[in-house]
Amino acid sequence: MEWSDGAIEAWLAMRRGASDDASIMMGTILLRLALDTVPGRSALGSALRDNRVWPNSSSMLNGQVDLRSGIGLTLFGFQYRVEEMAIRDGARRVGERHIAASLADMGDNAFAQFGLQPKKLAEAVTLLELGQAFEPSEIVGRWHGLIDTSIAIEYQDLHNIDWLLETGATAATIWISPVLLDELDDMKFHSRDDRVKRRARVFTRWVQPLLAKAVTPSGAPLRSGVALRAWAPSLELSAPDSRHLEAAFALLDRQVPVRLVTGDSGQRLRALAHGIEVFDLNENWLLHRDEPIRTNP
Repeated sequence: MEWSDGAIEAWLAMRRGASDDASIMMGTILLRLALDTVPGRSALGSALRDNRVWPNSSSMLNGQVDLRSGIGLTLFGFQYRVEEMAIRDGARRVGERHIAASLADMGDNAFAQFGLQPKKLAEAVTLLELGQAFEPSEIVGRWHGLIDTSIAIEYQDLHNIDWLLETGATAATIWISPVLLDELDDMKFHSRDDRVKRRARVFTRWVQPLLAKAVTPSGAPLRSGVALRAWAPSLELSAPDSRHLEAAFALLDRQVPVRLVTGDSGQRLRALAHGIEVFDLNENWLLHRDEPIRTNP
């Protein structure tokens, strides 16, 4: 199973503290995760360096606690428990939250002598890695679609599309991500196709006044029963097309049953190959190639 960059960094930090037979004491795990991970990049490291999460961290890091006491584990078997945790979570890749949850599964007694509550650590890592969870009222009972750049360029304006008719839902949320906005910003300045350049400008001009409302839980209303949500997750570095998939996976990790809405056949194939559900918007909503593009939507 694939591991995120943060999870790999955490694993390597633990591995450096292990003996030749891959065994490691719990105190050493905490020390290595706190000291050998890059500040600002590791959720586990950041959580362990936070006194609100681990009040005794300073005494640990200053060598005032015996790391050789307590219990230990074998990293070889632990690796598979972490991956099983990610599978049960329905995640595409192993995250640092799955390492934290696997540590918490060892029980409070494994951490008591260090003054750390493992469940509190797991909660802090999940919050750092995924951000604040969505409330059920934001998700349940709504159809969710994440649009990619092809929809913004080749299809009618989002507020003109009858999403409820298309989806058969009674309420719908249309999601946009920074991936879309970044690509449109690039297109409106650098595209060699004047029509694409104009369409990118129209879309970004239309969406900018909506962003402040779109980042709130209720979203920005598009039409009756349909809201626009703008959301900015932390994404793995990847090619632009793959970043749309990363945005979809970031929503799925947060228990949002999102579908990718795309008119790009290659994007559709990539999504399906990675287990992301795709929604095919009716081609009746396509802009005609000879249709003039309004400059004031």
